[in-house]
Amino acid sequence: MLDMPENQELREKLKELEEYISNIKNLREWKRGEAVRLRLIQKSYEEIQQRLGVSISFIAKSQKKYLEKGIPGLKLGYQGSKSYLTPSQLEEIEQWLIPLERRNISELERHLIEEYDVVFKSPESYYKILRDSQLSWQKGNLENPKKNPEVIAKRNQEIAEMLRGLTGEIESGQLLVYALDECHLQGDDICSYLWGDRENREVIQVENQRNRQTYYGAFNLWTKEFIVSPYETGDGENTEH
Repeated sequence: MLDMPENQELREKLKELEEYISNIKNLREWKRGEAVRLRLIQKSYEEIQQRLGVSISFIAKSQKKYLEKGIPGLKLGYQGSKSYLTPSQLEEIEQWLIPLERRNISELERHLIEEYDVVFKSPESYYKILRDSQLSWQKGNLENPKKNPEVIAKRNQEIAEMLRGLTGEIESGQLLVYALDECHLQGDDICSYLWGDRENREVIQVENQRNRQTYYGAFNLWTKEFIVSPYETGDGENTEH
């Protein structure tokens, strides 16, 4: 059976695309070519999206570039790429940056290429977008997600009431009251820097920190005497509950 002309043309396009894709070194450019190839063999947008980790608009734009300009339109250095964004596009990008996981240069760069076909020559242009979105380069704070403020407030109130009932004995020296606590000094700084809101420091939740030196301290609430002692482990055996 002879090949239909359209089948022969498709085979030639696929062969040309496969040869082009096999020589690509840039990941984004490879995804453009592979997205087009998969569409040519009738793969769905959803399947390509899942396989390549790209948006549907990225697939559609890659296909459009290929249909209009052929393989040259898929190259990142193609002169059709823009180096500017409109005010409305900048507003869209600011909203896109709200989720924490998107706040880094590589994600922003990928998003601008896929959604707006924009490539900046200078990294400063990407930094400016982040700054204009009210983000700053900052060190995150640690927070224990198991901490319960309501339970802590209730316990503090119980302790305060108990101490008020023992005021006379404490002041006379008949009763010594110490506030005991433990402190963990980190051997490594596990909280890194990231792009976050200028007004609110980003919080990184850590339940149990490791690689540390533990100290137990006792503070005399009446005489203000403070005692501190290092321990090999922070297992809670010496902590007063």
